[in-house]
Amino acid sequence: MMTDNMEIGRASVAESIELLKKVNREKPGLFILQLFLEAKGEEIINIFSQASPTDKAKTVNTLKEIDPANASKYDKNPSDYQLTPRIPVVSLFKPGIVLI
Repeated sequence: MMTDNMEIGRASVAESIELLKKVNREKPGLFILQLFLEAKGEEIINIFSQASPTDKAKTVNTLKEIDPANASKYDKNPSDYQLTPRIPVVSLFKPGIVLI
């Protein structure tokens, strides 16, 4: 999805982050959510590095709400991250395989 149309892919990621926010509000401190954000938080920020300032700010604020312990990591410049290659995983939110 991201390779075909970055905007649609970014919108899909944003939608998933909003779902994570709902999960966090219902079950704060859920370990699997913390584990996911530890593994993929920097990559999410990288995805939104070229988004509009509004979308970028909304995503960063949501990530800070979900993962306040790592709030400083979400304020970093995305070019500071060294990302690993993307791997296919099964999406928890939508059927099919997505690259994250």
